[in-house]
Amino acid sequence: MNVPEYFVGIDIASLTFYAAVGQVRENGWEIVIKPKEFENNQDGFTQLIGHLNQNKVFPPEAVICMESTGVYNEALAYFLVVNGYNLAIEPPLDVKRAFHPIGHKSDPVDSKQISEYAYRFFDQLRPWRPRDEVIEQIKVLLTLREQCVTQSTGHKCAVNALQRKVVRTPMAEAIHQEAIKELSKHIKDIEKEIVVDPLNWTLFKGS
Repeated sequence: MNVPEYFVGIDIASLTFYAAVGQVRENGWEIVIKPKEFENNQDGFTQLIGHLNQNKVFPPEAVICMESTGVYNEALAYFLVVNGYNLAIEPPLDVKRAFHPIGHKSDPVDSKQISEYAYRFFDQLRPWRPRDEVIEQIKVLLTLREQCVTQSTGHKCAVNALQRKVVRTPMAEAIHQEAIKELSKHIKDIEKEIVVDPLNWTLFKGS
């Protein structure tokens, strides 16, 4: 693969992650999009893609790099690959050794360093991609989740409209509330299903 224009560095923790974007310039490389924080869940992943698209950081011109953090980065890794991004997952020790120790470390700083690491060691990055059938399964699950979220939003809007009426209809409101509750359960179940066995690259089915 040719050297991309953009290098996205992601520093991820259990609840949140930071993404910083570096760009190749005539005089080398520099951060062009400051670190931004996202929640480490499906909504946060979607916001990240929107953030990248808004800044014209599209898959063909970008490589995303993150450190291997076990369960913390699994779901985001599959989401990025499904959305067409080239992804590298690097050993944390390799990234650490690439930089001189600095006084104050933080997640935003780490995301910038990971972006720089990806640029400097692009020819040594470890491309990460599960089997195609796993990607197809995840695509189906993500589409189903999006459909559930859309339906839930529709029911919530309907409840809000009903609650503004002078004459209330408790049965209608209750049906919408029950649908919202059921869809929320489906969404959580789908998110739990998007877990991959790293040894077999197959989705875990059930518990």
